Amino acid sequence: MDQISELTLSANSLISESVSRMGLFNEDGKFEFAMDQDRSLVFVDALGTLDECRFTFKGIPVSKEIARIYYRRTSWFQDVENAKKRDMIRWKELVISSPPPLPRELHKALCDIYRGFVNELTQREWFKVPPLKGSLKIIKDFFTMVRGS
Repeated sequence: MDQISELTLSANSLISESVSRMGLFNEDGKFEFAMDQDRSLVFVDALGTLDECRFTFKGIPVSKEIARIYYRRTSWFQDVENAKKRDMIRWKELVISSPPPLPRELHKALCDIYRGFVNELTQREWFKVPPLKGSLKIIKDFFTMVRGS
């Protein structure tokens, strides 16, 4: 447990320092561990990604939380919640609806955020996308518009 704690704190520090240079705050994240053939503790899965961590920029989510926020406002999400109330174990079998596709503008902005994050984190242009903060403005505007309607 001490080694897991030490590795977690060290990785979290590294991630927090890296994203703070981009103006992001590391709210929380997930680490997965396993033991290799020598019974040494190793990280498994990815570290510091938008799928594993919850980052924010001035309160705006910069992670898969963006999609979660959208989907929580759909009838599909209500179907999921109702199914879980009926049966917490087999709830997936009870949901007959499917999640709707993301609106085109939100989908594009989310893709740009993932790509922009990689560009800024690596300080290399892998993708031709607007700077991360430009895509975040679109996200902020989108959710402001949705709240107002």
